[in-house]
Amino acid sequence: MRQTVIFLALILPITLFSQSNLVPNPSFEFYNNCPTNASQINNAEPWFQPYTGATGSSTDYFNICGIALLSVPNNFIGYQAANNGVAFSGLISSQTSNYREYLEIQLTDSLIQGIYYCVNFFVSLAELAGYASDGIGAYLSNSVIYYNNPYYGVLQYQPQIENQSGNILTDTANWVLIQGGFIAAGGEKYITIGNFKNDSLTDTLHINSSGYPFSYYYIDDVSVVQGNCSVGINNNNANTDNFIVYPNPTTGIIHLTNNDDAFIDVSDVSGRNILHLRYKQTLNLEQFENGIYYITITRASGEITRSKIILNK
Repeated sequence: MRQTVIFLALILPITLFSQSNLVPNPSFEFYNNCPTNASQINNAEPWFQPYTGATGSSTDYFNICGIALLSVPNNFIGYQAANNGVAFSGLISSQTSNYREYLEIQLTDSLIQGIYYCVNFFVSLAELAGYASDGIGAYLSNSVIYYNNPYYGVLQYQPQIENQSGNILTDTANWVLIQGGFIAAGGEKYITIGNFKNDSLTDTLHINSSGYPFSYYYIDDVSVVQGNCSVGINNNNANTDNFIVYPNPTTGIIHLTNNDDAFIDVSDVSGRNILHLRYKQTLNLEQFENGIYYITITRASGEITRSKIILNK
């Protein structure tokens, strides 16, 4: 049994579920070394690349402490703030000749047979990727899995959680939640994330003629929790009925809905607060420089929601 639900989330609240997350280091915040080169996801222990041998694909690790090419938010393939904290991972989900990149981790406990589990992770398309694709999913296995020969090929497994076929993930501004639930066969102890479809089954879209010749996605906030996906989710998403911000990107005027009893703060990428006011349905950012800004809505209940806005006049 498999269910897949995909919806937009801009900034992840620190806790999505009341249940315990079985993924250690889910947002890649803990590391043994700052990234100094590509292919260093192993620095964010206990994440690793599922291949053996001296050669293989290059799953990347980004951290605010890393060198310029692998830093946060600026890096070699675009600009993106972490969905949570100051770090995330990145991988190629599709390229010609079935080139693929994956990341894998051992869970803190094995899944229980017959129990329903909810799996979540967030993705954002890198701005300098030439292509977007629909190919991303999560496979849970009883033992560690590795690339088949060649090391850079498609892992021949059927993921329990998978982005809907044809739903090409084109958003470079926001984090998109990939979410799905399944009933465990029992004993699953590892989760592997990447594109498990070959080129012929992967839908792609050419979106940037000056970009790299592949689709590349940042990944953050991975979780595996016991229970139905509809139970215990803190649904503070910027594009829900509770909080809608549009247009995005904007030339300066943005509109907000359904937050009458709230305060609004606007900050720049350095964290400097540039606006603080009681709720308004329209904001004017025309006086500010082009770039990325964050809108924080603080309601009377104490609930906080953040949205990332791209200003391009």
